[in-house]
Amino acid sequence: MGKPRFNMPENNNGFTLVETVVAMTLFVMIVSAVMSLFLRSVQSERGIAGNGSTIGSVSLAIEEMAREMRTASSFTVGGQQLTSSYHQCGNAYNAITFSYVNGFGADTTVTYNTSSPNGGQIMQTLNGKSLPMTPAGTSVNLQFIVRNNTGTLGNCTGDQLPPRITIAVRGINPANASIGFTAPFDLETTVSQRLYYYQG
Repeated sequence: MGKPRFNMPENNNGFTLVETVVAMTLFVMIVSAVMSLFLRSVQSERGIAGNGSTIGSVSLAIEEMAREMRTASSFTVGGQQLTSSYHQCGNAYNAITFSYVNGFGADTTVTYNTSSPNGGQIMQTLNGKSLPMTPAGTSVNLQFIVRNNTGTLGNCTGDQLPPRITIAVRGINPANASIGFTAPFDLETTVSQRLYYYQG
């Protein structure tokens, strides 16, 4: 029995150099595109997580302010205490001071503002000591929109009403700027004083 014979094509020279270079170039381009999409998705995920963390800390700060304001006995804005004769028709302030009874039954005076007039961390000043309520790097604009003694919208000579304060926050997470994810967020809540009485 003779050896099997294989018919090989006569032109079996493999790939040319040009074909190899073109194939490798296409491969590199495809891998680069896939990696770019992957890195972009990772950055977006980090940005969303960063914003979520910032919004969470700001929300907790707003909840604490609102809880204390509901049982406050006095409010001071713009350096003047709210009274039956000091009318506010929705004026905005970047700081507020008020007194309330804390969990130990003691009268406590607290001030809320930001670390910088142009925005920064939310700060709480209690017994003369300032503490940040939001993480370092948080950049928010904080406003307290105050209404009292208003019978009709825009008229400050109506019935005496307890102070109603809208806490409005607009901010971003500056740490996300390096990855191009700087979507601002807005949070807002309105609080009405439960312990209603005015001095003066």
